Amino acid sequence: MIDWADPDLMRVISLKALARIKLKACRLYGRTHASDLIGARLIDAAWLERLPADLAALLKVILHDPMGSGSRVRSQSCAPPGQPFIRRP
Repeated sequence: MIDWADPDLMRVISLKALARIKLKACRLYGRTHASDLIGARLIDAAWLERLPADLAALLKVILHDPMGSGSRVRSQSCAPPGQPFIRRP
C-alpha cells in the first residue's frame, strides 16, 4: 500500500508509506534509512501502534539500537529479538 499526494503535480510518498517500505526492505540500508527518520524525529515509539506487528517489532529493535551495534547478525536479519535468524535474498 503506497499513499501518494499530488500537490501541484509533484508526487510525494507519505511518511507512513516510506517508513513501511524502509522496514520491509529488511536490509542494512533500510535500517539505516529508518534510523535516519528516527534521528530526524519523523518517526518514534508512537509509530509502534500504527504498524503491523512484524514491522512494529523491527522498529522496536531499531529504536533500541539505532546503529545496529548490538549484533552484526541482527543488523542483517529480518527477525525481531527472540526469533530465529532469517536471511532474505
